[in-house]
Amino acid sequence: MIETIYKRKNIIIEIKMSPFFPFIEMLSTKYLENGYHPHIIRGNFSLILLFIRWAAHKRCTPEKMRSSHVQAFFKSPTYQSRASKRNGTQACLERLWGMLERKYKQTLIKRKLPHYQRNPEVNKLIEEFKAYMHEVKGLAPTSITRFKTTVGQFLTYLFPQGKVHLRKIQGIESLFFHLLKKHHNRHQKY
Repeated sequence: MIETIYKRKNIIIEIKMSPFFPFIEMLSTKYLENGYHPHIIRGNFSLILLFIRWAAHKRCTPEKMRSSHVQAFFKSPTYQSRASKRNGTQACLERLWGMLERKYKQTLIKRKLPHYQRNPEVNKLIEEFKAYMHEVKGLAPTSITRFKTTVGQFLTYLFPQGKVHLRKIQGIESLFFHLLKKHHNRHQKY
């Protein structure tokens, strides 16, 4: 798959010689399968190329990667001076590191929990919601995951101070249906 993204033989050889090649190949396959154009992937992989060159210089291999390597790379002149700071390049590199984390059961980068997951009260309500969606509504796990994220974000938006008051949501629901009924009645007159 890497040949679909890169045309220059020297870059293809460099990537294939890297111990990170199997992970880069899997990542490029995922991007291609998701419909990304090779030109876009090539641009987003620019930071990955910088990283594998840096890792080769430091004699760092996938199985030896630690969070200290990630921090050293971010502080390196290679990253500081030449790296594009576009979100796509950073996200691609973090996806590569995520693959390494799963394979070697290491934590390479610290990730902040989404704001809604930091509130224990919201988390408790989300767990109740998940059980309801599974047991009562019979939804699939992927649907439940999507819904729980939306519910968590919604509750955090409505209650930014952290204390959740579900009765206020019922009030919002009543107001919404009142406005909807009023709108419906107004259009029936014509």
